[in-house]
Amino acid sequence: RSVANALAAAPVEAGYLLTHDGARPLVTPAIIAATLDAAARTGAAVAAIPAADTLKTASGGIITGTVPREAVFQVQTPQCFRAALLREAAARALAEGFEATDEATLVERIGARVAVAVGSPLNFKITTGDDAALAAALLRAGEAEPA
Repeated sequence: RSVANALAAAPVEAGYLLTHDGARPLVTPAIIAATLDAAARTGAAVAAIPAADTLKTASGGIITGTVPREAVFQVQTPQCFRAALLREAAARALAEGFEATDEATLVERIGARVAVAVGSPLNFKITTGDDAALAAALLRAGEAEPA
């Protein structure tokens, strides 16, 4: 719903729209620039990092398969889209009652390509107390800067 509100408030003449999750305060100007550059080439892009761990599928607590990690990325924000593309994707999702965990899913769903821009492991989402403690430690150590 917050993206729908943002789209309603965004200037109609905007060429590109960039979304960012406030729970990722350690985003850097370089990540933002990389995402904007990738979106300028393809119309849509997300910051992401390659999966580092082995990934498994499971059912009922039993491993059912291994996912090739070279094809898997951990998607972050920012995400950037041609404004008309994001507006179309969001309108279709709303009309069809479809909900997604990110805007890229809405754009993929209508058949548009979404590029991967270089993210960073430091651009992690702060959702737990441990995440907050890690972010605070990185800031104290000078390893990260707040956005």
